[in-house]
Amino acid sequence: MIANAPQLRELLPLFKSVDRVAIDTEADSLHCYREKLCLLQISTPQGDAIVDPLADPGRRDPKRVYFGAWVQIESGAGELRWHRIVGPDEFDMNGRYVSMDSPLGRSLLGKRLDDEVSVELPGGAATFTVAAISYSLKPPDCS
Repeated sequence: MIANAPQLRELLPLFKSVDRVAIDTEADSLHCYREKLCLLQISTPQGDAIVDPLADPGRRDPKRVYFGAWVQIESGAGELRWHRIVGPDEFDMNGRYVSMDSPLGRSLLGKRLDDEVSVELPGGAATFTVAAISYSLKPPDCS
């Protein structure tokens, strides 16, 4: 989710390397006298981005997990993994993108740095700690 000018500036150079871009807009014309752009989805062969032109960066706590966040979780064994919270139609089977509707996605939404989450997985319950949160467009370095 792109919600501020620095994130938008980070996105723009990505368009130079693609030969096609798809754009979908959502407007609020039903509830407002003057129509306003509420959401902009931009898709390229490399991926998708959602721009929220109405976002108020002051209302979001950057140390809290919201839709679109990259979240690094630490297992009880000390293993670190990055996941991105995405919509149910965006998740991928390799595990980097996690649907907000999945057990892990639901448990991470709203959590803060150092919060613990318990998740029921096919192999049994697991507990993870939120180790880092990022709202960058590209995945943080996997170290």
